[in-house]
Amino acid sequence: MNNLEFRVPKNEKEFNEYDLFRWRLLRKPIGKTIESLKDEYEDNSFHLIGVIDKKIVGCGRLHFIDDSKAQIRYMAVDEKYQRKGLGSSILSLLESHAKKNNADKISKETVECFSVDSIVKNKKLKKVDMISLTLNGAEVEALLGAKLT
Repeated sequence: MNNLEFRVPKNEKEFNEYDLFRWRLLRKPIGKTIESLKDEYEDNSFHLIGVIDKKIVGCGRLHFIDDSKAQIRYMAVDEKYQRKGLGSSILSLLESHAKKNNADKISKETVECFSVDSIVKNKKLKKVDMISLTLNGAEVEALLGAKLT
């Protein structure tokens, strides 16, 4: 991944690709429309993408709730590039940007979503037994029944 670049989307075309990427990974799987990506913070947010060979493979967004509190949302990494440190890099860069802009607190109110297939492969399970999610700061567990292989 020597050609990985982290940056702000360059133009309208790239912002549209970024929106499609976010929607495809984060909103479409839960039945949401692409319009559901936009909230009152969208236009004043810091948007970050990870690009390999002109293809967006990761993203994240940071916005300020007030002068000293920032929130990180809409983080995603393409399944093909997960477990390679991209998510950690995106998170670190967003946190850095928040601190440079005088954030005293950084909220990471995100839902961590993983495909069932990737969980099964990574954990060597025949089927998934439990998925832990963080939702608005609270741990939520989904019991799905499982057997170790």
